[in-house]
Amino acid sequence: MRLTTTRDDLVRAVCEGLAYAARHCFDAAGGAARIVACGGGTRSRPWLQVFADVLGVPLQLARTPEVGARGAVLAAAAARGEDLDPDTWTAPEDVVEPDPAVAARYADGYARYLDHVAAARPFWATRQASAAASDVTVSA
Repeated sequence: MRLTTTRDDLVRAVCEGLAYAARHCFDAAGGAARIVACGGGTRSRPWLQVFADVLGVPLQLARTPEVGARGAVLAAAAARGEDLDPDTWTAPEDVVEPDPAVAARYADGYARYLDHVAAARPFWATRQASAAASDVTVSA
């Protein structure tokens, strides 16, 4: 932060940090070929664009409303042996494509994010160890 940092800068930094954390999780899980987004955050196109750019994959926006109900219908139909077309039931409402020019900048930011996580990790382990040690009760 600087004296010239604005509220908009802080909001963007939080959004980017969340997107980096999401990418970290997806990378740890082996990546994702398809990401479908739903919920209140999907109403913000700029937020979705940050996520698409950081993740480097298109974000498919689930049709609203009743996203969960469609999933429940598909699960119930499968359990009953009924043949419903999942592609029809889960077709996206819209797709947010990553911008390759911006994605390159975010690749550098993600590398810095990973460096910061690696640098902070020893402090987490020390904090957890000392917190666990302080919870030990000794009886005589």
